[in-house]
Amino acid sequence: MVRSLKIGQTNLQGNIPNEIYELNELISLDLGGSKFSGSLSDNIRNLNKLRYLNLYRLNLSGPIPDGFYLLTDLHAMFLDGNKFNGSLSNDIENMKNLKYILISGSNLSGPIPDGLYSLSNLEHIMLGGNRFNGSLSDKIRNLNKLTHIDLSNLNLSGPIPDGLCSLTKLEHLYLQGNKFNGILSDDIRNLNMLRLIDLNGSNLSGEIPDGIYSLSQLQKLKLGGSRFIGRLSDNIKNMDSLSELDLSGSNLSGEIPDGLYSLPRLNYLNLKGNNFSGRLSDNIRKLKNKLLELDLSGSSLSGPIPDGLYSLIELQDLKLAGNKFNGSLSDKIRNLNNLHTLDLSNLNLSGEIPDGLYSLIKLQYLYLQGNKFNGRLSDNIKNMNRLLHIDLSGLSLYGSIPDGLYSLTKLRFMYLQGNKFIGSLNDDIKYLDMLQFVDLSGSSLSGEIPDGLYSLIELQELKLGGSRFSGSLSNDIRNLNNLLYLDLSGSSLSGSIPNGLYSLSKLEYLDLMGNKFSGSLSSEIGNMIRLTSLNLSFNQLSGIIPNEIGDLINLRNLEMIENRFEGNIPDLSRLEKLLYMNISSTKHILNASCNDKMLPPYINKNKCFIGPVNKLCNNIINCQYNFIDKSSIGSIVYIYKLKIIIMMIICRDNVNND
Repeated sequence: MVRSLKIGQTNLQGNIPNEIYELNELISLDLGGSKFSGSLSDNIRNLNKLRYLNLYRLNLSGPIPDGFYLLTDLHAMFLDGNKFNGSLSNDIENMKNLKYILISGSNLSGPIPDGLYSLSNLEHIMLGGNRFNGSLSDKIRNLNKLTHIDLSNLNLSGPIPDGLCSLTKLEHLYLQGNKFNGILSDDIRNLNMLRLIDLNGSNLSGEIPDGIYSLSQLQKLKLGGSRFIGRLSDNIKNMDSLSELDLSGSNLSGEIPDGLYSLPRLNYLNLKGNNFSGRLSDNIRKLKNKLLELDLSGSSLSGPIPDGLYSLIELQDLKLAGNKFNGSLSDKIRNLNNLHTLDLSNLNLSGEIPDGLYSLIKLQYLYLQGNKFNGRLSDNIKNMNRLLHIDLSGLSLYGSIPDGLYSLTKLRFMYLQGNKFIGSLNDDIKYLDMLQFVDLSGSSLSGEIPDGLYSLIELQELKLGGSRFSGSLSNDIRNLNNLLYLDLSGSSLSGSIPNGLYSLSKLEYLDLMGNKFSGSLSSEIGNMIRLTSLNLSFNQLSGIIPNEIGDLINLRNLEMIENRFEGNIPDLSRLEKLLYMNISSTKHILNASCNDKMLPPYINKNKCFIGPVNKLCNNIINCQYNFIDKSSIGSIVYIYKLKIIIMMIICRDNVNND
């Protein structure tokens, strides 16, 4: 006689064997973590002595069968992580011995049935990550033995019922990711055994009730992404068991209360995206022994960064971005030698970058963009050899890029645009072979593009626009075959466009505007089928525009003005996504058929006039397009989504003037 069967965590697959449903003396059935699939058979009704059922993370689909609800001796059921459909039946009320219900992430929908609220022996209920809807019933007060509730990431709406605040044995409450409205009741003070509350993203409003500050056993409080108003009370000091506090995006205002700094166990503090004002108190140093993560970004805190902040020696993540701090960054930043992330972007900090910053050898993410730092970038940056992301854009750094930067071999993102760097880009950039995003635009770098750059085969975005690079573009650019975005605009590059460029079949954005490229445009451009934006304007390209331009069916923007093209504009009728087109030649008149079908649908021309007699063109007559043509005698205005293109047109025919 089999009373217990455990074949979980195996590679068994296919439908659950019918033989299992014949083991009617089973008390415990554990198939969790296996690879069974198909539906749950209604024959499960035969297992009416079951007390424990684990079908966790199988691949079961279809509805939960009616026979399931006849398992009235069941104490614990684990059905989470399946792919059921349909609703949870009200017949669940028959399962009165249930203590544990875990059905999270199983694709169930519809309202939570009233029958669930009659299961007065329930201690754990976990329904999170399904597609339930409707409101949470006040009948939840009947479940007065509950210690854990997880109703997260459902589609529940309406107010949080008063009955919830009568569940005095609750220890864990997860309601995040719903669409509740109304206020959080002050009666939450009744839940004085709570250790965790997560109401993130639940759309609650009003002030944070005083009752919440009386929950002295609470270890984790997450109220982020709601629409609370008012201030954070100094009574938060009573919550001296708190280790995590998330009030991000909650519209709180006023000063950060001193009581917050007296929480001796606080590890994680997220106040991001509020309207806190005033200065950051030096009393923050009181959190020095425990605080690991601090996010105060996106508020209106002002004044200098207090010295007390630099005493938080256990900090791993520090984010102050988007406040109104001023003054300099202290060399005492070296004390924060456990930092992995430092985000001081878009503040008002000035002065030189202190040497102490370069001693943070554990740092992986450094964001200083949008400040007023000046001076040089120190070669000591080589010490920060764990960096993955660095953003120093929009500062006023000058001098050459230090050799030490090229030793940061783990870098994936490097943003240095908008500085005043001079000199050349070192060929040692080849050692940064994990780079995916590089932006050096708007600097004063000069010289040729080093060969080493063409060896960075992981690059997805390369922006060198607005610099002073010269020489030719190497055919080795073909090596950068993961590029999605390439901006070389506004440099002084010359010579022909190398064939290697046309092999970058993943490229979506190409801007070569404002260089000195010459020669013809290759028909190989038709290989760049993913391009959405192409700008070749203000170069010295000549010859005929290749017909293959018409194969770039994903183009939305095409700009080719101020070159030396000649001959016919090709058939562009397949460019159905094109919103903006600008083509002209400084040396020749370009021809295009007057047939509307030759142009993309969003750039229609309705009429082509031959002045002075206003004779309509037919399909035989050609139109001459030239944006800057003083001899033009007619014009057509095209308007699409506020983009206005004025084309000067002359139509000519072979009419005899006898």
